[in-house]
Amino acid sequence: MTIPSLEAARAIVMDAIHDYNGWVFKSNALSAPLTELNIDSLDAVKILMEIEEKLGVAIDSRRLDKVVTVGDLVRLVWEHMK
Repeated sequence: MTIPSLEAARAIVMDAIHDYNGWVFKSNALSAPLTELNIDSLDAVKILMEIEEKLGVAIDSRRLDKVVTVGDLVRLVWEHMK
């Protein structure tokens, strides 16, 4: 079994955010706070639900409390892809 790469998680998160609000990512996007992308906590839950559906996994939405940046969200998703 192949372990998914962090890059794969990054692509999934960035696609989900783009699908949600049309934001186009730049190379430094991982450090961008979600609030700079006009993503509040409710939006983050909706995005997470889209990712869960795409991956067929369940991620506890309470873990979003510690997600501040795009990179934090990528790491959270990556943990559930393994």
